[in-house]
Amino acid sequence: AGLGSCDGGLVIDLRLLKSIQVDHQKRQVKVQAGCTQGEVDAATHPYGLAVPAGIISSTGIAGLALGGGHGYLSRKHGLTIDNLIEAELVLADGRKAKASEQENPDLFWAIRGGGGNFGAVTSFLFRAHPVHTVYAGPMFWPLEQTREILSWYRGFQPGAPEELYGFPSIMKVPPAPPFPETLHRQPVCAIVWCFSGDMERAEEAFREIREKY
Repeated sequence: AGLGSCDGGLVIDLRLLKSIQVDHQKRQVKVQAGCTQGEVDAATHPYGLAVPAGIISSTGIAGLALGGGHGYLSRKHGLTIDNLIEAELVLADGRKAKASEQENPDLFWAIRGGGGNFGAVTSFLFRAHPVHTVYAGPMFWPLEQTREILSWYRGFQPGAPEELYGFPSIMKVPPAPPFPETLHRQPVCAIVWCFSGDMERAEEAFREIREKY
């Protein structure tokens, strides 16, 4: 859609492919290609599991996975494609195929980050990971501090605990709770943090950030 489509390309609507099957014992999730990231999270949450994915719940899981998939759990558990076990797809000539490390390994290599150019993927089998309490939220700074904040972040993040993920952004503050009205629609430098681990380690990780800024 939009800038994600090429001129003269073919877009296939898969929004009705909505099945999600969670095998909590194997920690695996089979997801049809019409599901969003939020729908996958809702299905795995009751089991205390999550598939490493992006940061926007309305993103389609298929496009995310085929493009790589980077998000809040990536520093600890890798990209979405690192957690792809198998995919089922329809090739350009109409044949059905499976792709995994054992079956059609070249095709499996290609679809993990190569986008939707090798066939229409109809379902994915993902590896899921235990995720329980998370501590998350944004921090804002005046736009004028952007260079300073991003320079600090570049040095801080590589040495931070792998449970801590920070997403830097230039944005306008949403005009809604919990953000103070004085910041509504104001352009700011932001980092959205997420720590997936126990409270003591989270407090330790955020202490350095609070002391610095």
